[in-house]
Amino acid sequence: MLATTMLAAAESETNVVTILLIVGTFFAFWILLATIDSIHKTNQRERTAREIAAYVAEGSISAADAGHMLESQNRAKLRERLAELVAEKWIDTETAEKIMGDGVTLTLQTNIPRASRTPSPDPAVPNA
Repeated sequence: MLATTMLAAAESETNVVTILLIVGTFFAFWILLATIDSIHKTNQRERTAREIAAYVAEGSISAADAGHMLESQNRAKLRERLAELVAEKWIDTETAEKIMGDGVTLTLQTNIPRASRTPSPDPAVPNA
């Protein structure tokens, strides 16, 4: 009887170790892919900046225009993120417009999956 109990305990421990290895491998792979994606995005951003600098160097565009081009990329990303936050009801439209500070009205993104939206903290207010 003792032998079967010890055998069952060893088998259960092996199953737990196997599951932990599988979960650990999944997260390690996920971190690796996120790192590769981040490196790729950074390289593309630097490549764009180098290309714009080359246009400035050859005189095709002015330095001021180049600065506006690079700044507009950052503002577009900020505008997208603020629109997501408004759609998820984390902030209101007025706050988002104050953050942008350019007087442009934000358009809400309606293609955000419903599962990613957080529930409204007030039960009287329905979720978007």
